Amino acid sequence: MVAELSSQFKPIHAAPVAQITTSSAGSQMKDSRLMSDSSSNFEDAFDQLGLSLEEVEAFQLANRAKKVANSEVCACGHAMNKHTKYESGHWDCHTAKMWCPCQEPIPILVADDTKYFMTKTHGYGARHALATGLLRCRQKGVKTRMIVEPRCFKCDRQTDTLFPAAINRENRLVDVPADRNGIFCIECIYAFQGIQVESP
Repeated sequence: MVAELSSQFKPIHAAPVAQITTSSAGSQMKDSRLMSDSSSNFEDAFDQLGLSLEEVEAFQLANRAKKVANSEVCACGHAMNKHTKYESGHWDCHTAKMWCPCQEPIPILVADDTKYFMTKTHGYGARHALATGLLRCRQKGVKTRMIVEPRCFKCDRQTDTLFPAAINRENRLVDVPADRNGIFCIECIYAFQGIQVESP
């Protein structure tokens, strides 16, 4: 994380301290914007920012835990160890390449190598991050295996024709990464789009 941040932001160098020369005494004074360096006024920089020691420590521990090997992959199309849950109940899914708004992580498969599950969702089916991750695994010869029954997450119907999809908070199918993800039958995919399909 430190390496990533350091590559994105250039170091900020303090501007030269302005020197003011008085005509009477010829003495020099420091820029009034700078605080006194007197030891009597010393205060730790951490305490001068809006930071919580507990929150920063919790993030540090969670960030280390994410590095632990985990073969499970979430329905959002990213490895389960990329997900972090905070005390507020909010989830964070962050791969090396992008941030995902997944708030309901559900492990649905395992892979011998999860590094190929780092793409972005652009729709359902072939356009979902889970599909592109599985494709990369097949191309690289990485073994994968489902760990959930082949059932639609919405109607619970068992079928071999299921599609990964992203669902927003309004319970609508979207073409961008969303809070909820799952595998659904085509009838439910249409239902999420507000399309009524008559049963044969």
